[in-house]
Amino acid sequence: MWSARPGLDQPLAFQLAVRLQHRVGVDPGLRDDVLGCRQTVSGVVGANGAGKSTVLKLAAGLARPTEGGITVRGRVGFVAQTKPLYRRFTVAEMLRFGRVTNVDWDDATARRLVDEAGLSLSAKVGELSGGQRARLALVLVLARRPDVVLLSS
Repeated sequence: MWSARPGLDQPLAFQLAVRLQHRVGVDPGLRDDVLGCRQTVSGVVGANGAGKSTVLKLAAGLARPTEGGITVRGRVGFVAQTKPLYRRFTVAEMLRFGRVTNVDWDDATARRLVDEAGLSLSAKVGELSGGQRARLALVLVLARRPDVVLLSS
């Protein structure tokens, strides 16, 4: 797996300290590493099966390491590849769901982002295009005002 090892001349915008081992079957999988970057947008790249999605899931708290731990500075928002949305809800209902299930929800930000994304509040999620669903999933994450946003391909 690729690791950004930033220089010391700039403050870290993001650091993911991985002190763990995560086993998949008999394969030891991920091992100790530090992913850090000085930019505000960075990527984790690697071969299929290298552990990229696993690192993101671990960082988002959606999985637990087999050994060790993982630390992310700041509040984490995660947009999964599958974009789990309620297809029978309207966009407005998804925003309402976000508001009642997240104490750190910023409704003004959510409404602004929906408008900027060109989404209709009355549109059914199941009738949105794949790109529109991706934008809605991102709105739901950003409305929580996270310090770090993790996007899984």
